[in-house]
Amino acid sequence: MTSLRDLPSVDQFLKNPQVSELILTYGRPLTIEAIRFELAEVRQRFAETNTIPETTELLDNLELQLISWTTPTLRPVCPPKARQIPSGLSFLMISSQYFTFIGSRYTL
Repeated sequence: MTSLRDLPSVDQFLKNPQVSELILTYGRPLTIEAIRFELAEVRQRFAETNTIPETTELLDNLELQLISWTTPTLRPVCPPKARQIPSGLSFLMISSQYFTFIGSRYTL
């Protein structure tokens, strides 16, 4: 594909059986948001490369985007022995994105 006119529309994506499976897994609103995000990324890259990926590559990128958006980012932050306490408050879950943010602000 060599023109932005060749880029599938959101409706064309929604008619694809692979996207129907993604809707069942991730829900329609999130899938549509991922389609719009992927199309915007392709339009942005088109300005630099003047090429558009094939539909199968677009669908693969769409699925990878949904996976990255829905993968949990929390991890335990207390010593392992504290997790052995039967209390539900024995450990704390903090997003890895928070650690990246904090790490960029403080040094040891």
